[in-house]
Amino acid sequence: MENEEIKQEECIDYEGKAARFTLALLLATLIIWAIYDKYKTGNNGFQWTLISATTLVYFNSKQYFIRRDSKRKRIEKEG
Repeated sequence: MENEEIKQEECIDYEGKAARFTLALLLATLIIWAIYDKYKTGNNGFQWTLISATTLVYFNSKQYFIRRDSKRKRIEKEG
């Protein structure tokens, strides 16, 4: 029982947590900057393009890794 708890603790995905935190901070900064820029200049800046591209890359890569891992698990289960 104790070995299972240690294995679960070792499997914590710190890189994933750090990436999500970084993404949240980046998006919050870009949104604040975009709102400020819209207020000061009256133009939509390129920040919205960055926000869209960042979000698109994040969700596409997340889906890719989910599919890849499920395929690996299926192969291991069959093999």
